[in-house]
Amino acid sequence: EERFRLCDQLSRAVISIPSNIAEGSGRNSEADFARFLSMARGSLFETMTQLEIAKRQGYLTDITEAEECANSIRKILNSFITKLTT
Repeated sequence: EERFRLCDQLSRAVISIPSNIAEGSGRNSEADFARFLSMARGSLFETMTQLEIAKRQGYLTDITEAEECANSIRKILNSFITKLTT
């Protein structure tokens, strides 16, 4: 049951990242888009937290590749947010 809940929460967080980017891109202002990009970044952090919990619980052994991907995505989101808000 615990593993199922963790998988469910992880799935929701992962799906939320591109969903927020897509929804924000359909908004009428750059400020709204930046806000949705910030939510996507929050979902990215939530995803990484869920993966760390899964690792500590013994469900995963190595999340290094996921961490590297997440850092790349975080940098892209940060750059895009900065461009939209400055």
